[in-house]
Parts: sequence; C-alpha cells; structure tokens
Amino acid sequence: MIKYYVKGRKNILSGEVKYYATVMPVTPVKLTGVIEQIEKQCTVNSADVKAVLDALETVVVTNLKNGYSTRLGDLGSFRPTLRAEGQADQSTVSANNIKYVRVRFTPSASLTKKMAKQNCEFGMAS
Repeated sequence: MIKYYVKGRKNILSGEVKYYATVMPVTPVKLTGVIEQIEKQCTVNSADVKAVLDALETVVVTNLKNGYSTRLGDLGSFRPTLRAEGQADQSTVSANNIKYVRVRFTPSASLTKKMAKQNCEFGMAS
C-alpha cells in the first residue's frame, strides 16, 4: 500500500492554497532487503543474488560511462544526460562546457501499467 498525507501548496502568483495527496516519506528498502526478497522468490542463495546485483551495477555504470543506455526488460532503462553551458558559437562548445552528468531512469510501458492508479492501493498515513 502506498501511504500518503495531505500537503498544502501556495500558488506564488495568486496566493491561493490548494491541498494535494503526497507520498509519505518512508525508509528505503536497502540492498540486503532486496537480496532477501529475491532469495525467497527463487532457488538462488543470497550470496549469488548479491553477486549478480553487484555485477549488474558495474555493467550499468560502465555502459553509462561509455554513453550507452541500458534496458532492463520490463523494468525500464537507464541513460546518461548532460547539463552544459550554452555557447554563442558552435565552434566554442567543448567538454569544458559540461557542468555535470546525470542518470535518467525511464520506466518501461509494462512497469508504468503495473503502477497505474487502478493497480495500486492507497492509504492515508496516520
């Protein structure tokens, strides 16, 4: 169940306040928790699950650093994006203009469908 709370937000221009359902902050499931959950769903032991997840992280990071996106089936894909300073002349653009690199995750159509409102349960946080 996705827990939510109500939060008021003020419109800067009009001053009007509207209230919205907002996802309740929760403690994230750590890698050890993910490993335990995977171990319970299949015949692989926790050491093997950890080894595969560590290798997956290494492969995804290597692909991103090489400029490739990485698609993980029905989960989605990771791709690198750049933030850079604009230049008035095309010939003056170089790697020095890059401020930082980010990683963008795009969920697959399947994951998006599984997370559609009608497929989730919601509860007001107490």
